[in-house]
Amino acid sequence: MTCPDCESECWDCEYFTHCFRGAMKKLERKKEMKITYVFDTSDQDDVSEHNIHKQSKDMYMALWDIKTMMRTLIKYGSISNCDVSSMTKEEVIDKLFEAFHDIIQEYNLDLE
Repeated sequence: MTCPDCESECWDCEYFTHCFRGAMKKLERKKEMKITYVFDTSDQDDVSEHNIHKQSKDMYMALWDIKTMMRTLIKYGSISNCDVSSMTKEEVIDKLFEAFHDIIQEYNLDLE
């Protein structure tokens, strides 16, 4: 098998090591890539988008917690350590909204 980078036989130990090092250097160069976002602070839409970007990690974590909460409800029949088997549908919905708002507040998210 011929290496596309150095056109040598890849399975020869010396050349394989050379090709592997070349591939690792390419990966290291890719790690150095950066993205820069530019927001116009005088534009209200850009300010809103900037706030969304700042909160994206917290939003992801909140969604993960909400997903876990829903899975717990479906699999084990409980929300926030409360058994829902004896609750009415309305009480379960109220408990879900309460838990949802607790998660949103835990991450200091502004959904406005």
